[in-house]
Amino acid sequence: MGKASVGPAQDWRGHVERYLRGGLSRREYCQRYQLTLSTFDYWRRRLRSEGASAASPSSRAVEVIRVDLEAASAICSEPLEVVVGNGRLVRVPMGFDAGTLERLLVVLEGQS
Repeated sequence: MGKASVGPAQDWRGHVERYLRGGLSRREYCQRYQLTLSTFDYWRRRLRSEGASAASPSSRAVEVIRVDLEAASAICSEPLEVVVGNGRLVRVPMGFDAGTLERLLVVLEGQS
């Protein structure tokens, strides 16, 4: 079976955004959408580089959503999962320190 041909940067941007929002590894994503891993990695680096030049880490906004921990723990005892803009997944156990998590997220978003 041949690999899908994705042309313009906008098409690749869509693939990279879907990959970052999803839970698949790069290899799994490429297999699912019939993309060549090396080409996907090239575009991922290129688009990340273009994004870095468009917005320096100090000018990026980090969205922090406040969660009522008592209400959340009554609903669910599982750890919270936070997907950072660069695709990293952070698992946060109940009883975590919110200030530490907020500082961690700022650092991780600055590395994307």
